[in-house]
Amino acid sequence: MSAAWEQGIVDAFLAAAETQEKIRIRARGRRMLEASTPVRILDLVPDENALLDVHPEDLVVTADARLTIGQLNEVLAKHGQWVPFVAADGHDDSVGGAVSAGLDTIYRGYGAFHERVLGLTVLTPGFGAIEVGAKVVKNVAGYNLPRLFVGTRGQLGIIAQVTLKVSPLPAAQRQWVSEGTLEEMTLFAESGLHEAHPWASIRLIRLQDGKPVRATLEWHGIKQTVVHLESRIGPSQTVEFLPVTPPDGASALVALAGGVPRRMMLDLFSRWQGGPLALEWQSGSFFGHLPSERAWEMMIWVREQRGGIRLLSGPSWEAPRPPALIDAWRRLKAAYDPHGVLG
Repeated sequence: MSAAWEQGIVDAFLAAAETQEKIRIRARGRRMLEASTPVRILDLVPDENALLDVHPEDLVVTADARLTIGQLNEVLAKHGQWVPFVAADGHDDSVGGAVSAGLDTIYRGYGAFHERVLGLTVLTPGFGAIEVGAKVVKNVAGYNLPRLFVGTRGQLGIIAQVTLKVSPLPAAQRQWVSEGTLEEMTLFAESGLHEAHPWASIRLIRLQDGKPVRATLEWHGIKQTVVHLESRIGPSQTVEFLPVTPPDGASALVALAGGVPRRMMLDLFSRWQGGPLALEWQSGSFFGHLPSERAWEMMIWVREQRGGIRLLSGPSWEAPRPPALIDAWRRLKAAYDPHGVLG
């Protein structure tokens, strides 16, 4: 993080407070809700001096938040490592954008993406530049303060640097694919779970109502396990990623992501009508698109099932917060952004 870039952000905070403008961040691949009121957009574009501090021996990297996951993994690959993050819609998100938007990876076999966040440097209107968490795993103790900024969409501060745990690149990456009815594909997914665990991902995807369900079982590991799985499931193939995106011309659809208890996964699939859906069979996490009115209904239903759901992007209506969190959010907002410049 260069001093000039940091000062530019601070100056933007001061200017917005004077003019009573709202600021929103736009970075490569970053999902951003459309605003119902005018906002000032800050574009975060990496420069050639963007920070990238790699510690292969500790499986840790500290990256300028403006870098994309793809750019980060290009460097880590030279050390035989990677951040196993692929967004369900195929966007190459910025590191800071993925953290700020609370995005998750299709590779739930590696755990949730936010669990990799060890430390953050955040530029805030209320406290200036702050550091939370740590830059090495052994120093992570106490309250998980980086979690405070995950999914807040830059409304408490602008993430400038991110420290992440990384993983070794797998020796083999193979995929098994099938298409059919929902019942047939759930049996196919369960057959994979019976043979090995955990898979990098097991996804059930339906791109349009009434179309067949596609199941993809993706294994990352040693080659001997691939041979065993091929003897039990059938021939594997090279990994081909299928992004979950709305049909052409469906601009009114909103993007949603979350998770439900595994016992509710089939109910979720049955209720999801009007847009594409991808469901990760091991974890119950999902990503998809729905019309605005259906999205609101889905958010209520998922929370009633004790699941979690969040709005990622779409037309100009804001995602509701659970009542229990409203007071706590107001206090945080008043401390970190006292003039309310971050929208």
